[in-house]
Amino acid sequence: MNEQEYKAYDDYHDLRGNGDIVIYKRRQHKHPRWNVRVKVHGQVGYVTKSCRTMDFEAAKRFSEDLYYELEGRSRRGESINGLLSVDRTRIAVRLPMVSGYDSGRWSRL
Repeated sequence: MNEQEYKAYDDYHDLRGNGDIVIYKRRQHKHPRWNVRVKVHGQVGYVTKSCRTMDFEAAKRFSEDLYYELEGRSRRGESINGLLSVDRTRIAVRLPMVSGYDSGRWSRL
């Protein structure tokens, strides 16, 4: 793990030692949660997501699962920017018609 000091991050951990999976907490947050930055070989740039937890071990598992899912997508030639299985609980659904009026709005579950 990398023990360097970073201006924008607290608790910065490079899980593999090569920058592929990095978890960190942002500074100056009231309730700091773990975030992950993933680099997938063969792709340009990084994917950054919130782990939505304050627990280091849970964030570590989330980060590794995300990395393997994105790596699999990349190897199959799929886009890594699409909807991930970790986001499947937030699928958009159409609201039903109310009094014969279709509002055309979308809602997240």
